[in-house]
Amino acid sequence: KLAAGEDYKKVALETAKFPLTDAKGEIVGVLGVSTDVGQRVETERELRLLTRAVEESTVLILITDPMGIIRYANRAWSEATGYSRDEAVGTSPRLLKSRSTPPATYAALWGALGAGKSWRGQMVNRRKDGSTYVEEKFVTPLLDEEGEPEAYISFGTDISAVVGLSCESKTVPTILLPPSKLVKA
Repeated sequence: KLAAGEDYKKVALETAKFPLTDAKGEIVGVLGVSTDVGQRVETERELRLLTRAVEESTVLILITDPMGIIRYANRAWSEATGYSRDEAVGTSPRLLKSRSTPPATYAALWGALGAGKSWRGQMVNRRKDGSTYVEEKFVTPLLDEEGEPEAYISFGTDISAVVGLSCESKTVPTILLPPSKLVKA
């Protein structure tokens, strides 16, 4: 019986039950063991929410391993690039490379990531159909317990309309906006 002012509390329990038998092998009872799994249930709920947020985001999200191999691409990334998640996973982001992004941009990106720092900039990328788009990107390393990159995550936005690049155009301007002119999402 609860004391005055106390409320019932819902708890998530994981229960295992085992039959108790006598010397003849007949069931005479049940032994039950319960474990409070409330924290695990809450963690799983939070993980489902985070997964939905990433998947349903309009931001282009790409996750690679430390070697630059794609491990995850969200729906917005697939829609923007024309590559399905299945086509992208296991490949390199180089599949988007156009010749319009200056080599110095890639050097700055990998220089920052190699130093364990984030990078922000713009790239002209090529879609599966060959058309191009300008993407404003923010790429950051996800570090493990020892401070080593476990993965890299890229957040991007197609800013082609802002810089005047026609998505149908095969000719791409090689001059990108300076950081001071970037559009904030």
